[in-house]
Amino acid sequence: FMLVPKSSAAYSDLWPQAGLNYPAPPPDVRIARLTLKNCGIPFLAALSFCMEDDEFLDRIQGKIQRLTEKRIELRVDHEDANQLMVQLEGEVPLVILGSNVLQFSGFARMCVEYVVESIRQHRPLDLLEFHLLLARN
Repeated sequence: FMLVPKSSAAYSDLWPQAGLNYPAPPPDVRIARLTLKNCGIPFLAALSFCMEDDEFLDRIQGKIQRLTEKRIELRVDHEDANQLMVQLEGEVPLVILGSNVLQFSGFARMCVEYVVESIRQHRPLDLLEFHLLLARN
C-alpha cells in the first residue's frame, strides 16, 4: 500500500456500498475494492494510510533530503497546481511543487524523482533527460 494525503481523490469510500454491519471506519481510513490476483475474487480492505497534507509534505521533504543528503526548502504553489521547480542558486535548494502533489500520488512521485536528480546533478533536468529518468525507473 502507498501513502497518500487525506485530500487525495485516489480512493473512493466503498464502506456504505459494501453492506457491512460494522461501524463506519474512522475518517483517516479509506476503503478500497481489491481483487485477489490468482482467483479474481473481489474483497474490501480497510487501508489505514491517509494523513494530513502537512504530514505528507513533511514526508516528501524528508525523502528528498534523505536521497540527496542535502537540506531543502519545500514550498507548495496553490496558484499553479502543476508547478515543478528547483532553484539551486543558494546554500539550500528551493523546491516549489504545485498543489497537485496533494491530490495525485503519481504526480508527487514524479516530482520527487525530478527534484532528486536535479539536485544530484546540480542543475535542472531538461525534458528529454527527465523522460529517460522516468523510463529507467
